[in-house]
Amino acid sequence: MAKMATKTSPRDRWADWAVVGVVIVALLLGWALKASAENRTLSYSNEGITVYYPAGWLLDKKSNYAVEVSDPNSGLFKTTYIVQKELIDAGASERAALTNLLNNISLSRAQTTTAYKLFEVEEVQVRGQSAVKASFVYVEEKPDPFRETMPVVVVGADYAFVEGGQVYVFTLLAAESDFAAAEGRFLAFLESSKLG
Repeated sequence: MAKMATKTSPRDRWADWAVVGVVIVALLLGWALKASAENRTLSYSNEGITVYYPAGWLLDKKSNYAVEVSDPNSGLFKTTYIVQKELIDAGASERAALTNLLNNISLSRAQTTTAYKLFEVEEVQVRGQSAVKASFVYVEEKPDPFRETMPVVVVGADYAFVEGGQVYVFTLLAAESDFAAAEGRFLAFLESSKLG
C-alpha cells in the first residue's frame, strides 16, 4: 500500500508561525513580569534617612539602628542591611574620625560575636566621595534557635562616610556563600539612599 504524501498549505504554515509567535510573546511577557517583581522596592524613612529596600524583605522598626532590613529567603543567616548615623568627632580629621568610629564598632562587635576578625580597613569611593570600608568576619553559632544547625560564617562590610556634617555607617551582613552576590545589591542600596 502506497503512502500518500501530505501537502501543507500556506495557511498551515502561517498557523505554525502564529503559534511560535504567541509562545515567544508569552515568554517575553513572563520574563518582564518576573524582572519587575524582583526589582520592586519599598521606601522607609527614619532619622532623616530614606532608603529603598527590596520588596519582600523584613523591616525591623524596633531595631537600635536607624534602619535594619533583612532578606527572609536568604538561608540560615538572613542577609541584612544596617544604617546608623553618628556625630562626627570635631577634633579629628575626617579620615581619622571615620577610622576611629569603625574601630569602636569593631571592638563592640568583637565582644558580642564569636570568632570575630577584622580583615581590612581601606579607603574607597561611595556616593562620589571618600569613605572608609572595614571588612570583617565572625561565626553565627545559632542562626536558627528553633533547629539544630551548623554554625554559619558571616562576612560583613561597614562603609563609613561623612555627608552633611553627619557620619553614616552602612553595614552589610551575609553568609559567606551569599556575600559576593549580596555586595553589588547592597552598594546599589547605599547609593540610592537619601541622607540629611
